[in-house]
Amino acid sequence: MMTLKKLVHVGVIALAVVTAFENSNATTYTFDVDPSSGIGSGFFTIDLPDAWPGNIGRSTVIAASSLSGSRAVGDDWVSLAISLNEPLERANNAVLSGASTSSSGFSVPSSGTGMAPVDAVSALPGVTLRAGGVPDPDGPNLAPTITCPAPATLQCNNGAVAVLSVVVNDGDGNPLVVIWTVDGVKYQTDIIPAGSSLAQTTVAFAANFESGEHNVQVSVSDGKSNPVSCSTSISVQDLTPPTIQNIVASPNFLSSPNHRLVPVSLSVSVNDNCGPVTSKIKSVRSNEPISGLGHGDLSPDWIITGDLTLQLRAERGAKGRGRIYTITVESKDAAGNSATGDVTVTVP
Repeated sequence: MMTLKKLVHVGVIALAVVTAFENSNATTYTFDVDPSSGIGSGFFTIDLPDAWPGNIGRSTVIAASSLSGSRAVGDDWVSLAISLNEPLERANNAVLSGASTSSSGFSVPSSGTGMAPVDAVSALPGVTLRAGGVPDPDGPNLAPTITCPAPATLQCNNGAVAVLSVVVNDGDGNPLVVIWTVDGVKYQTDIIPAGSSLAQTTVAFAANFESGEHNVQVSVSDGKSNPVSCSTSISVQDLTPPTIQNIVASPNFLSSPNHRLVPVSLSVSVNDNCGPVTSKIKSVRSNEPISGLGHGDLSPDWIITGDLTLQLRAERGAKGRGRIYTITVESKDAAGNSATGDVTVTVP
């Protein structure tokens, strides 16, 4: 007995014949669907006749007996069906269509042709006949597996680029969702099409890690069992001190040796391979004694007033060639690496 119904396919309403086949005339197949199909990824199981039904000029619609897949994350397939079309003047062909949680209808854009229905379905874009047998929809679900790489230590150079890879697998061939989380923040989601997960699949994540310790958590889910996760760590170390390019004192001449303290400020140009640098005056010294230079000699000869500010006394020995103050600046990065440099201020 045949039942006529309306089939919506690419905006065209056509008559379709839904036929129940005897077991002796049909074979159960499982097909994997990848994103090139245009309908997402997953797999479905269906009973196809061993030969074309012979409904010339009409379509025979066969619903999938089981399915698992989605058009996108959160947009799961609800139903799939194969239309076996046998037009009068064109080759027999198969069309895959269905519905999802957010769409009342979709289909693979082009049809497939073949000598037998299974060949026509296999010829659909992005649809592949699974050679490993048919999963038992009533059997227990196998949770996916995941393996993380060993922890790594990297040298910082404006951060450190690391490429991490995990290996995932699902014994049922379910589509998998892999989520990468770094220091508690989700950064990347990967989708493994159904069928592809039967073999061990490598999934990569690349990022530029800042200096310090980072925890990388990776989870994989088949949408049926609880997510499985593993973790690793990335340690980015900064072992290189900053590079001081230039230190400028303003003023750098105290031209009137009137024994007064004169404010002096410093500016420091410094580079580091891994982030910000702080600079401060570490020490001050003079080529002349602090005291004992004769009438009017005062002390102290310098006072450090800030990280890069100080006061220098405008005085010199009467019989000398002039006083030279040498100011040593230390620049330190976040890892504690430091470098020093000198700048001079002269009292001529």
